[in-house]
Amino acid sequence: MEKFSKWRDPATGIQPFLPLAPASSPVALAYLPFGSVLAALRLVFLLVTLMLHLVLVEAVARLIPLRSARANYHAIGTKASARFALLTLGYVWISDELVSAKRGAKGVAQLVRPPRRGDLVVFNWTSYVDVLLLLYKYDPVFLLPVFTPPATSAAYGRSTGTGSASIRPASSSSVFLGYLPISPLSLARRTGALPPTYPALPPSGFATLSAAHRAADRPLALLAEGTTSNGRAVLKFADGVLADPPSAGIVWLTHVRHPGPGPLASPAPCPVPSPAHALAFLTAPTRTVQLRTLHPSAAPSSPSFLPSEVVSAAGLGRVDERGVWREAIAIVLAETGRSRRVTGMGWAEKAEFLDYYYKRR
Repeated sequence: MEKFSKWRDPATGIQPFLPLAPASSPVALAYLPFGSVLAALRLVFLLVTLMLHLVLVEAVARLIPLRSARANYHAIGTKASARFALLTLGYVWISDELVSAKRGAKGVAQLVRPPRRGDLVVFNWTSYVDVLLLLYKYDPVFLLPVFTPPATSAAYGRSTGTGSASIRPASSSSVFLGYLPISPLSLARRTGALPPTYPALPPSGFATLSAAHRAADRPLALLAEGTTSNGRAVLKFADGVLADPPSAGIVWLTHVRHPGPGPLASPAPCPVPSPAHALAFLTAPTRTVQLRTLHPSAAPSSPSFLPSEVVSAAGLGRVDERGVWREAIAIVLAETGRSRRVTGMGWAEKAEFLDYYYKRR
């Protein structure tokens, strides 16, 4: 849409914040009554699953004194609950691929251990379903980057009246504070929203990833983008995020890709908060999703991983020392998912987009 062209990445032409339009056809209209009944039944099953999980997994896990036994019990129960919830939503089959540059005739040859305490998972965030997928795959502790409230300056550039002017994205004075643990349910409710902002880091937050690792009994999953996109590209990671590389453990990069909208399936990505999107999502008879995880031998935690070479090969030019690891991870995450990056579009730019979007609706 031309009226949102300011938020089109000039290098790729991608508009990462614009909601994807659902498919419209006579078949979709005829299916609507059946889809409405299916959505109601799914909502009931999801609520029952949530209640059982809170009682049989979360409450019971708190009663287990041994840390390792508690983590194992929580992982088994959470993965079972998440998989049942995904089946309820129509995800009968999940494509889960381990990818690497070092491949044999039958794919990746090296066997790897599953993620555990001390590991970090970095993934792209597009939908509330991604929370269930990560719970099923990793049972992690989710972390959101938190910032000070932004003071955004007005954008400037040429104006031609056609919406196609070359306009420079607005800058933000928001400062990165640290990482905030967030429950899966709260995270799903924040789908489409901007990251939390505070005058100072809350007591429950962590200034560094190392501090978060020491407090967690499970792997960490970082939503480095801070907010959701429409899945067309990986958003810019804000300054300060991933500035402190973990000294131990594996850094896992997992890219989630949802297919485009179909005749009976609304788009899964939710870049803008919308209850209507959630209700429409429940009506699809079946859905598919693709997970691509980078093999640890090529991951950022590998001794052979050289961030400066990755950044240089991507043609980004000079990057400061504290930002080179962050940029390298963003580049490789996009490459893992065979996706694109929008280097000038992050959560601060999305704040401007949402303000304009709601005024134009």
